[in-house]
Amino acid sequence: MASFLQLPEELIIQILCCLNVSDIISCIGANRQLYTIIRASVRLQYRLALKLHGLTDNPRCRLSIADRLQLLHTREVAWSTFFWSFKKTIDVRHNPSGIYDLTGGIFMLGDAMSRQLDTKALMHVILPSEHDSALSERVVEWRRTDPKSSIIDIALAVQEHDLLAIVTTCVARSFLLYTFV
Repeated sequence: MASFLQLPEELIIQILCCLNVSDIISCIGANRQLYTIIRASVRLQYRLALKLHGLTDNPRCRLSIADRLQLLHTREVAWSTFFWSFKKTIDVRHNPSGIYDLTGGIFMLGDAMSRQLDTKALMHVILPSEHDSALSERVVEWRRTDPKSSIIDIALAVQEHDLLAIVTTCVARSFLLYTFV
């Protein structure tokens, strides 16, 4: 252990980052110097906080690890007290059907086009964020996707695969796939 602890602190942190979270926690109790290194490392604290709260990191996030850790703590306080720091009302000006989905900051809602709940089109909106001032200040606009047949269901996987699947009715049962480019 002594030779490992003689390595530069940055290298020790890099090695610890390769461990799973339960092993990092074991290292906290193994040695006072390791405890100090782990407690002082923002990267390791962020990994531990993600595991503690059952979250995964967003690799597309442009924020620093320190900012992500701070937002994670702020998020947990907000959830525990139901105090939201950002609220925005988005008007729905179409007749919504029972079809909806949310992923990657995109909310999709069916458009019934009449009093019947038969979904004929999809409306989607990019949700604003408190952390993206360009999005939070602008007027939120609904955009329309019309597959030209009745929609049975939808599924979104925007972050994972840039994918929207639309299940429609027609003579031959099929579904449409859209990709976001």
